[in-house]
Amino acid sequence: MSAVLLAKEGMKVCVLERDKQIGGCLQTFSFEKRVFDSSVHYIGGLGEGHSLWHIFKYAGIMNKLSLAKYDPNGYDRIVFANETTAYPHANGSENFVEQLLPYFPKEKAALNNYISTLQDVADHFPLYRLKKRDIAGKAAVSKMEVVQTIKNITQDVKLQNVLAGNNILYAGMGGRTPFYVHALVQESYIHSAHKVLPGSSSISKYLWQELEKYGGEIFRNTEINKLVEENGLITYAESTAGQRYYAKNFISNIHPKKIFEITDSSVLRPIYRKRISGLEQTISSFMLNIAIKPTTVPMRHSNLYWNAAGNAWAAISYDL
Repeated sequence: MSAVLLAKEGMKVCVLERDKQIGGCLQTFSFEKRVFDSSVHYIGGLGEGHSLWHIFKYAGIMNKLSLAKYDPNGYDRIVFANETTAYPHANGSENFVEQLLPYFPKEKAALNNYISTLQDVADHFPLYRLKKRDIAGKAAVSKMEVVQTIKNITQDVKLQNVLAGNNILYAGMGGRTPFYVHALVQESYIHSAHKVLPGSSSISKYLWQELEKYGGEIFRNTEINKLVEENGLITYAESTAGQRYYAKNFISNIHPKKIFEITDSSVLRPIYRKRISGLEQTISSFMLNIAIKPTTVPMRHSNLYWNAAGNAWAAISYDL
């Protein structure tokens, strides 16, 4: 996406991709003629009028995508331990409240407060709202911790866990994750939730076409093992095959630790390299894809988040 936006603004852009497929988390794979998403299986904020919709439209791909809506009355459903109740997260601010009220009839004020808090926090992030405002406003909400903020909204412990029940989306950690991370994710999905058909790689494919339209290039199967600095600026990237790519500006989306490993520069001080290398890594995940025989299980246009414990924040410490 960044490459396309830069190209549309008149810059000459070149994308260096290590893998055969482009798109990172937008990759898909096929097995027995079935398409599986490697990572991104549904997207929030693609409904008309939301930030991501505007970005995709500006990039020239919104009208090309084939989207399937998730169940507006429960795009996500939250389940705990051996319970049979599936608590819905619904599209639309009012609908979100109305769908949860039957399970929490005394919590209407809290649910409305939750929605308004999500929207208020999101309003503090100009880029998220695609507004030209001082980014200093983020400081007012940056120190809000997610668990305590939700507790301040409702004293109902079950509702607290329902609201946080899909936190695996952002590797949520109780006591550490900022509330704004939760808010930006939740707010976008409450607006809209879609699946891209036949898979998320369609986004990459259309972006590639747009990039080429504006003169951009993509080199696949090109692993970079060296970034070389001269006079305080990175001047070229070198591939494992020995090819050098010169440019005025470089943007990398690989792990910061890996960036330091391949960057040949005296500007980056050893103490800073050591600090970045020593940062704690966040949790990863294991994904199992299953193809079900047609007509055996009814199609449900929602995600089921099953929490093995009653505490939604325990997912980070599961021990299999």
